[in-house]
Amino acid sequence: MNKNNILFLGILIFLLSSCEEKEDNIYEDGNYYAETLEYSYGWKAFLEVEISDDAFSKVNFDYVDMKGNLKSETNSDTYSMEPHPVVWLPQYEELLIASSISPEFEGVDAISGATGSGNNLQLLAEAVLEAAKIGDTSKQIVDVTEK
Repeated sequence: MNKNNILFLGILIFLLSSCEEKEDNIYEDGNYYAETLEYSYGWKAFLEVEISDDAFSKVNFDYVDMKGNLKSETNSDTYSMEPHPVVWLPQYEELLIASSISPEFEGVDAISGATGSGNNLQLLAEAVLEAAKIGDTSKQIVDVTEK
């Protein structure tokens, strides 16, 4: 064997041995959005997420009223609830970011006093994940009354 063949073989062996098989992602990286079909008690839930490498990298879960006000921007004078949404909305976002979505979505535990919102979050998260399987970044509308 001449020096060129040996060099070629060495490079080929190096390249083949350094190639790691990359696991295929279940979800397409991107930004996804889902909202409930109807207002409930004057509020419509929505979820905006960024998915990167089969994980939630950013999450915005909130509610909006018909005037465009966000539940996360209310105070005890404008929205009386215990616990107040400014407490549990960020908690739900943290739970969703910490949740596993691959190979399947485990869901999030409900927060006491905000279980209805936990159910909404679960359904909205399932909708964005279904869309992310095919990279559909259009708005997903979820009828939570059917679930």
